[in-house]
Amino acid sequence: MSTGYLDLYCERTDGAFWSEPVNALTNVVFLFAAAAALRLLITYRYRIRGAGMLWLLLLLAVGIGVGSFLFHTLASPWAAVADLLPIALFAMVALGTILSRFFGYPPLMVAVMISGVAGLTLLLHVLIPPAWLNGSEVYLVLLATLAWLGKNLRRSDEISGRHLQFMAATFAVSLVFRSVDLWVCDWLPIGTHFLWHLLNGSVVYGMLAVLIDRSMRWYP
Repeated sequence: MSTGYLDLYCERTDGAFWSEPVNALTNVVFLFAAAAALRLLITYRYRIRGAGMLWLLLLLAVGIGVGSFLFHTLASPWAAVADLLPIALFAMVALGTILSRFFGYPPLMVAVMISGVAGLTLLLHVLIPPAWLNGSEVYLVLLATLAWLGKNLRRSDEISGRHLQFMAATFAVSLVFRSVDLWVCDWLPIGTHFLWHLLNGSVVYGMLAVLIDRSMRWYP
C-alpha cells in the first residue's frame, strides 16, 4: 500500500517534514565544501584559466546539498529527482573535466567516455536489484572509473593521481554506509545514510580542490 511518501532510509518513520533530521541537516557539508572551494577560486582567480567548468561544479555542489535536503524532508518523487540530478551532473562534469585537463582527451573522446560510463551505470541499475545495495549500484561504475583514472594519472602526475585514488577510497567507504543503511535499522534507528553525506562532502571538496590546483598548474 502506498504511503504517499518515499520511505527509503532507516531514519524516516512517517511522512513528516522533519522525519529525517540527521539525514537532512548533514547536507550542510556540501555547502561547506562549496564555500571552501569558492574561497580557493577567489584566492587564486588570477592564476586559474578556464574557470567556467569550476564555477559550474561549485554551483552543482550547492545543488547537491539543496536537492538532498529537499528529498530528506519532503520525500516526494520530484524531490528525488532534485536529489539525483545535481549528483549525476556533478559526476559527469567532473569526469569530463578530468579527462580533458588531466589526460588531454579531445571533446569527442570525452563525450564517448562519459556516454560509456552512463550506459554501464544504467545497465548495472537494470541488472542489479535495488534491494541488494539499497540503490548504490548506480555509483559502482563511477567508483571504478575514478579509481582507474587515479591509477593512470600517477604516471604523469603523482600528486594528483594519488589524490584521485584517495577520493575513490573515500567514495568506496561512503558507498558502504549508503548500502547498509536499511540493514542496521534494528540496532541503529538513525541508520548510516548520514555518513554517506559527510564522506561525500569531503569527496566533493577534494575533487574541486584538485581540479582547481590542476587548472593553475597545467591547463593551457
